[in-house]
Amino acid sequence: DTEVGLPRGASTDRFSDLLAKARDRLDVLEQQQETMLQELSEVRLRMFGTEGSVCVRCPAAHPLVPMGTATMPTGVAMYTRWTCDSAQEPGGCKNGPKPATHLMNLQRFHCPLCHYDICEHCYRARLRRVAVPRTAGATWDTSPEPS
Repeated sequence: DTEVGLPRGASTDRFSDLLAKARDRLDVLEQQQETMLQELSEVRLRMFGTEGSVCVRCPAAHPLVPMGTATMPTGVAMYTRWTCDSAQEPGGCKNGPKPATHLMNLQRFHCPLCHYDICEHCYRARLRRVAVPRTAGATWDTSPEPS
């Protein structure tokens, strides 16, 4: 089997060359990825005191999952009707006088283990508390507002 106009073995040589170039490029990309991950860990450690990711959590310390809105869901939960659980906590729901619900088409953040839900306003407020530069003596806090 030869390609038209190419001597026998030319297509195999060309494929081998392409494969070698692809492997070299993949090696470079993998090294860049490794370097970026190491640098990201260093940034997290300097800014937040941990090499792990920064996330908002439920009161039981499980990470909250973004669920999207009622009209544009990005995830699935066991139930679709929800009210922001921050409304029952000190500081209340950051949506305003009425706690956020599934009827308001706000983004929902959900803990599938605890069935805990908060709205986008409460999530952002908690994320601002979590994602601030830390001092050596600061405590890590992703939980609901303190009493």
